Amino acid sequence: TETDTDVKDLFLDSHVGVLELSVRADNCLKAENIRTVRDLVNTEANYIRYKIPNLGATTYIEIVKALALHGLTLKGKLR
Repeated sequence: TETDTDVKDLFLDSHVGVLELSVRADNCLKAENIRTVRDLVNTEANYIRYKIPNLGATTYIEIVKALALHGLTLKGKLR
């Protein structure tokens, strides 16, 4: 049987598509080579919000909410 840790690891290693983000969000993350949920949660919140071209406040909030539905957050605090 799979443990909770195994299930969480499988989810973290899943493509960001499992978060059912908008096309804009998906394309912005893809352009930054952020492919898995693990890549995403290991990326600084400030980087996601301020450094990724074409990723504005609405898309940032979409990403944060999608992660929160799975009990996850971005790395660090938004400044």
